[in-house]
Amino acid sequence: MRHRHPLGSRWRGVAVVIALTLVVIAAGVLAWTAVEADRAQRATAAGTVQDYADFAAFLIAGKVDTRLRQALFYAFYREDLAWRDGERTIDPRLLAEDPQESARCAPEYPAGPWALRIDGEGGVVASHGDPPLALRGWVADTLRALASGLDRDADRTGHLVWPGALGGRLVAYRIRGGEDDGTAVVSYALGSCARDRDGDVVAAALAEGGVLPPTLVGTIPADSLVRARLATTGPETGSGVDQAEAAESEADPAPSGPVAGLATGTEAGPRGGVPIVVELRAGVPSTLLRGRGSVYSRAPLAIGLLAATLALLATAALLVFRTARLVRLRERFVADVSHELRTPLQQVVLFAQLLRIGQARTEDERGQFLAIIEREAVRLIALVDRILAFSRPAADRSDEGPADLADVIRDVATSFRPLLAERGQRFVLEVPPSAPVAAPVGAVHQIVTNLVDNAAKYGPAGSDIALRVSGAGTTLEVVDAGPGIPFEERDHVWRAFYRLSREEGAARAGSGLGLAVVREAAGRYDAVAEIDDAPGGGTVFRVRFRPAEAS
Repeated sequence: MRHRHPLGSRWRGVAVVIALTLVVIAAGVLAWTAVEADRAQRATAAGTVQDYADFAAFLIAGKVDTRLRQALFYAFYREDLAWRDGERTIDPRLLAEDPQESARCAPEYPAGPWALRIDGEGGVVASHGDPPLALRGWVADTLRALASGLDRDADRTGHLVWPGALGGRLVAYRIRGGEDDGTAVVSYALGSCARDRDGDVVAAALAEGGVLPPTLVGTIPADSLVRARLATTGPETGSGVDQAEAAESEADPAPSGPVAGLATGTEAGPRGGVPIVVELRAGVPSTLLRGRGSVYSRAPLAIGLLAATLALLATAALLVFRTARLVRLRERFVADVSHELRTPLQQVVLFAQLLRIGQARTEDERGQFLAIIEREAVRLIALVDRILAFSRPAADRSDEGPADLADVIRDVATSFRPLLAERGQRFVLEVPPSAPVAAPVGAVHQIVTNLVDNAAKYGPAGSDIALRVSGAGTTLEVVDAGPGIPFEERDHVWRAFYRLSREEGAARAGSGLGLAVVREAAGRYDAVAEIDDAPGGGTVFRVRFRPAEAS
């Protein structure tokens, strides 16, 4: 029968780990690919939603701009007539005191509309009505900035949105550029409540509908799909700035992700559009993406696969490590047991040969040789019994009654005295006449023998080994004068083949099974094995048995 070399198993384990490592790399690549695909898919979906939002903003801004341009025609028609007649400046009263304007402004401006005429330097030359001081200054600064970038012969008409008012307030303006004849730049501002220039202009645009494809949103009203508002106009550049006022913060939660569209009204000739901010309401993006393929992420599945593969790799590595460790333990066990068996066998062979060739000069020497042979044979039997006890624990024997701990201690001490005499060691017995415990004789004898053998092996020459019975006759104590066992290693010495860290590489032989056999035998009969420090140095091995039941 051929036996496989341990190295073969070790290399097979390494091959498994390498294969699993390659699988981990492949799983990592798949996970990264899935994450990148998920990111690209989400970016595409966000871009699609953004396009829809921009398109809605463009449509709404166009509708609002159309209404505002019509309103501008009526706001400055008197100024237009005066300009055609050659008048380069008019009284702001002519703009503000239009009967229709006054009637419409009564709810918002009780004192009526207001109007300003501003020179090219931004100063208010003439005014009518009573606009708020903050609004008056802001309009003057804004129109001065607009006029400074205007050509001398160009005109500009449009709307500003004042950020100081809740929800914004429209201000119509007209800038007349100066001419070659020396005419100065002049600007007009009109705070008006014309039907198409107040806040209802956005609501009116939404009421017309048609801001998103009906094939996706069906007949849902536009104001249930989007939220639109005028953007305020910056005083330095006149550009649109998103207004974040309390009135615009509705109960509708803010859109998640890049789903806000921004578009400005188209410009035709001298007229400028008012920026419109459009946001898709919550839930609308998913509606728009329906039919274009749901955004399904495979990244969690790929990451889960990677995690499972890593766990498998870790398990395989652990198994390979444990296999290698078991191989090393087996090799060391074979070496240690071989050494421990060789020593008594050499003694037996040596003294048997001396007897065979007649080297014993006297009967006393002959008896001494025979005693050595007997002693070493007993050691061999004890070692074999220890190995067998560990590899195949003895079954309970129904024909054995409770052991007498005191009798077992005296019997083991008698068998070990010749061995201790060689090293100058001796027993100190402190046992009562009788100490019955709830364990069979074979198990108790096994426990005491292994503890005494351990104490003799690690105790120094000339030292005493104390064997005591305490705890109402149920506790065995074996005390040696050896170097002791570090506290952090006391739980480990009960394991098979374990050797103390200070003994790694030492020449001292030992199977490493003695204490493992003690704990295994004690555990079979509910006994507890412990280790403690001896008062004068050394170690106390203590085994607490259950008391024998009274018959």
